[in-house]
Amino acid sequence: MAYVLVIDDNLLMRKMLRALLEEEGHEVVEAAAGQARSEIFGEQLPDVVITDLVIPPREGLETIRELRRKDPQVKILAMAAKDRSLTPEDIVRATGDYGARWTLPKPFSRADLLGAVDAVLVPRG
Repeated sequence: MAYVLVIDDNLLMRKMLRALLEEEGHEVVEAAAGQARSEIFGEQLPDVVITDLVIPPREGLETIRELRRKDPQVKILAMAAKDRSLTPEDIVRATGDYGARWTLPKPFSRADLLGAVDAVLVPRG
């Protein structure tokens, strides 16, 4: 199973993701946006980072960029809810310019989440 870092400003979302992923045997650590940047990512490199794209003040894309700078091989799954501050271009940039491997639209089902994590873990050929 994988070591997963979950970054979201919403405590309930982090707890829900942790519970779903731990049920599948993954080891999970949670972080609020600023905490992930300065502390957790440097301690142990995760197999997968799941991050929200809308983390006030719109720093989800910057979080992806910073994680990618620290580890160009990091596997990132970006979550995106329909939000007035998030444009379709932002979602394209997350998986294109910024390097997220997958974008998961919110709301999502348990099967959607687990399928996306499995897809991100598969090595690119």
